[in-house]
Amino acid sequence: MNNDDFCGECSLCCTWVDNATRPTLDDDELTSFHYETLDDGRHAIAVKQGTGECHYLEEGKCSIHTFSPKACQDFDCRVLLRDIQPDVIHTSLIIAEGFKRASKS
Repeated sequence: MNNDDFCGECSLCCTWVDNATRPTLDDDELTSFHYETLDDGRHAIAVKQGTGECHYLEEGKCSIHTFSPKACQDFDCRVLLRDIQPDVIHTSLIIAEGFKRASKS
């Protein structure tokens, strides 16, 4: 899916507050991307230390957008917006904004 028109400057999906929401890589992608093996054995995109941001997020934009992992290409936050309760979305936005502010200080 090409989300360029929908996403604009948004990079919320590139900042994760926990491992459950981090995109995982297919086995054939492991040689192409920086990843971490999680406790449950999944291989997830690496994060920048202390920020929760994707390893490939640079100046608020995906530096590998044109050849990003399949999980990133398939991600559509509109599904989350439809399925998650508004208070959960609001809390996630606050946490993500906190990560951004903390990484700038």
